[in-house]
Amino acid sequence: MYLASALFSFLQQFIMTRVSQRTVYDLRRDFKLKMKKVPVHYYDANNNGDIMSRAVNDMDNIASTLQQSLTQMVTSTMTFIGTLWMMLTISWQLTLIALITIPLSIAAIGIVAPKSQRFFAAQQKSLGLINNQVEETYGGQVIVKSFNREEVMVKQFEEENERYYQAAWKAQFVSGIMMPLMTFMNNIGYVFVAVVGGVQVANGTVTLGNVQAFLQYTQQFAQPISQLANLSNTIQSTIASAERIFEVLDEPEMKNEPSGLPAEAKTDEIIKLDHVKLVILGPKR
Repeated sequence: MYLASALFSFLQQFIMTRVSQRTVYDLRRDFKLKMKKVPVHYYDANNNGDIMSRAVNDMDNIASTLQQSLTQMVTSTMTFIGTLWMMLTISWQLTLIALITIPLSIAAIGIVAPKSQRFFAAQQKSLGLINNQVEETYGGQVIVKSFNREEVMVKQFEEENERYYQAAWKAQFVSGIMMPLMTFMNNIGYVFVAVVGGVQVANGTVTLGNVQAFLQYTQQFAQPISQLANLSNTIQSTIASAERIFEVLDEPEMKNEPSGLPAEAKTDEIIKLDHVKLVILGPKR
């Protein structure tokens, strides 16, 4: 069984690595093709650093989620199903008590997840802006020094860095609330199972060994739920990154419409002057 587990773990990692990298490869290719089709004014309205952040940081965020988080999601789901089956074989009454924590967990996820997604979206946006400022500052370093703008650029960077810090802090703080909430709810379920199981042992309806085994299964039952709840935060961050990418992919493209102007004949002339009037200004008399 250990050999089979190691083999399946290797196959799982191999498959998910291939799937995640191929998905991001296709996204980057579509992103690159889209950049060639958007109108020129799109580059005037959007910063280069923000576009680069979408093509690099947001893409890497999606790849990380597909490769690691989805793998853990599959493992947690299978562990949850197997543990639930073993709990039902011992006592369906205790299993119902343990299942009480699931609606509470879903409610907690429903409250925290939307807020964390909003903060993660702000974090990714701030990251794109700070990347743009760094890219423009280092790219135009000669101009910055020529006009003696070092202090101004440093001040602007500190302000943008502070906004990124605030957005990232809020996102991580809100997403970090999930694990303590899940641990608290799981502990409540564990206490109720222990109390009811102790009463059943005292009444002779359940053996002490079954209650002890059931308590161990309760801990294993709570672990995948906590992992899935924690994954919801990662998924919210990934959704925010995916929205930023698909905002670009959904941009309207340049229209290939004829201008109505006559086609220019091919010529070897480098410069051609047409409708130019030469005016010679002489001295006033």
